[in-house]
Amino acid sequence: TSGVEAGLVAARRAAISVRVRALPGRPVLVELRDTPNFAVGDAAWDLGRPLAELGLAPAATIRLTGPDGDAEAAVATAGDAPLVVVGRDVPRHQWQLDLWRRLRAARADAVLVDLGLPRPDALADGPYVLVGGAARPNLLVAAEILVRGH
Repeated sequence: TSGVEAGLVAARRAAISVRVRALPGRPVLVELRDTPNFAVGDAAWDLGRPLAELGLAPAATIRLTGPDGDAEAAVATAGDAPLVVVGRDVPRHQWQLDLWRRLRAARADAVLVDLGLPRPDALADGPYVLVGGAARPNLLVAAEILVRGH
């Protein structure tokens, strides 16, 4: 097996998904990202590309970068499209956790994909996908779960 295949096998084993159904159509992605800074730069992860590779390119991507993020506008933009919220270590960042809860309150079918350390204890009953990293194999596994359900 190649390194990529080995990475995918490991990422599939490590993934946790709770109450995730296959997306019924092209999703709207809501990315929860810290404002880029000089030391860290902009986070390079992108869930849209692996979703597109699996035939479910996002209808739109909305980036929220702080506690003033407009959850209501994101929900309005999504309309009837599936809503997928993507963040990294969401339970460790209160503003991200608050926005996730607001989005979930507005859209009970919203799915969270957390690319950070898995913290299912902090995320209630789902639906969510925890993949434990933002590398390409992790993102591809997250996309597979969203496309196929799990």
